[in-house]
Amino acid sequence: MIEIDILDDRPEGPSEAGDAYRPDRIRRLVERIVTDAGYRDAEISIAIVDDARMRALNAEYLGHDYSTDVLSFRLDSEAGGRAANAGARLEGELIVCRDTARRGAAACGWDAADELLLYIAHGTLHLIGHDDATDSGRLAMRRAETEYLGRIDARLGEVHEATWRRVAIDDP
Repeated sequence: MIEIDILDDRPEGPSEAGDAYRPDRIRRLVERIVTDAGYRDAEISIAIVDDARMRALNAEYLGHDYSTDVLSFRLDSEAGGRAANAGARLEGELIVCRDTARRGAAACGWDAADELLLYIAHGTLHLIGHDDATDSGRLAMRRAETEYLGRIDARLGEVHEATWRRVAIDDP
């Protein structure tokens, strides 16, 4: 069973225009990534926070004194490489920043809700073992993000793909 819990730290939940994420799309995205990796048993919690909270968490866990888009934490004792735990239980936590999503979306000309989905896809891919520390890893991560965003009809999928394709061509 795949369990996905979403917590928005605002008591009123999403309210601003372009900030109205849909929990059903988030759950569908995470479930597809996790099940495609071979997991049939998972518990993933997703916290949607503001810049101040993200900055504090980024400082606490990674020693970085700034906000960021997403933090991902593998919580089960079997944390390891992609497909190493196929069929096993996956437990993880994602923390995504709504303020960073709002700024990123405005800069790129798409919805903050779709930008937030990009962060969730990225963090979930980290949970299943993707690593973007190398050029080839980054390219594989971008391809996977684009594939999954397209599968849930996130509008930034093809724009995201054009961006990573241009980067791949420009940076051999």
